[in-house]
Amino acid sequence: MDNCNVIEKLQGKKLGAIDRASSMLCLGFGNKYIDDTYKRIHNLEVYEFRIHVQCAWRIVNNRLGNIIVASEDIYEPKENCIVLESFDWELKDNNMFDYKAKKWFESTENIYVDRIYINKFKDLSIDFSDNSTFQTFLNYSSDSECWRIFGKDIINGVKLPHFVVCGNDL
Repeated sequence: MDNCNVIEKLQGKKLGAIDRASSMLCLGFGNKYIDDTYKRIHNLEVYEFRIHVQCAWRIVNNRLGNIIVASEDIYEPKENCIVLESFDWELKDNNMFDYKAKKWFESTENIYVDRIYINKFKDLSIDFSDNSTFQTFLNYSSDSECWRIFGKDIINGVKLPHFVVCGNDL
C-alpha cells in the first residue's frame, strides 16, 4: 500500500473532530475507536484517519467567502476584553481557535470529505460537504514537517504508512 492510498481513503469520510495539541491542529475522520496502546493512555478516543498540521492553515466558507477559523486564531484571546499580557493561549477554551472551531463544528452536523487534493507546492485542500474548505499553506522552506495524514495503525491486517509533507520534500 503506498502513501496515496492513505489520502484516497479519506474520500467520503465524516469529519469527527477538530482539536489541537498545543499549536498543532488535529483533525479526525471516519470511525472513532478506543486506543489503549498510545503512551500508556487508557481509553484514548482516536479516529480511523487523522491529519496533524504544523504549518499555516484555514477553513473557509465558500458560500459566504469568509474565513471560519485559521491557524493564527490560536494566539488570539477569544474575548477582546482579555489583557494580552496575561493571556495564555495554551489554556484550553481560552483562545479564538478553541471558540470558533467548536462553534463551526457544532453548527455543521455530519460533515463529509467531498474532495481532497494536493497542489504542486504540497498544500493540502479538503472540500467538505457543507461547502467549506480546509486549506494548508506550507510556510517552511526547510525540512520541517508541515502536515501528515495517517490512519489506524493496522486496517485489515495491513499497516498503514504516514503520509508526511515537509517544506522541501515528501
